[in-house]
Amino acid sequence: MALKLEGALVARELMRDLARRATRLAEHGVVPGLVAIRVGDDPASELYVERKMMASAEVGIRSRTVILP
Repeated sequence: MALKLEGALVARELMRDLARRATRLAEHGVVPGLVAIRVGDDPASELYVERKMMASAEVGIRSRTVILP
């Protein structure tokens, strides 16, 4: 029997879990963060990094992007 995986449902639950974990860390004075290092100006890379920054903000993780030539 095949198992059907609901990707959107799994993704939402993972995001909720990450938000809970980030909140718990912040309560103990630890603020999780993400730094993305992007090299060049490839539009696909720009979009990818932008989405990672948005997802980080959504769960309470600080983020920043470093752009190199």
